[in-house]
Amino acid sequence: MAVAHTSAVLNLFNLLPIWQLDGGRAFHSLNRPERWIVVLTLAACAYVSRDGLIILLPIVAGIRALGKPLTDEPDRGALALYVGIAIALTFMAAIATVGAAIPT
Repeated sequence: MAVAHTSAVLNLFNLLPIWQLDGGRAFHSLNRPERWIVVLTLAACAYVSRDGLIILLPIVAGIRALGKPLTDEPDRGALALYVGIAIALTFMAAIATVGAAIPT
């Protein structure tokens, strides 16, 4: 369970929309409304997970969403993948944490 939790948190960290991380590359393809959808999704993920490291995701994404997007064209595919991966990894981290806390 610890390996699953650590893997999920590391992959969520990779979704940070900065520099060369995968989240930064995906964020470049999103327009302003899509960026705010990502920020809200990441905030919900941080709330659900209650993990201190994951709270960085919506903070950094919010700062990046305030910047000028490179495109005005929507990229619904990138948005769906980004949001879907964030949600799946958050639930993976949460399940691994709950599972580790249950004595057998």
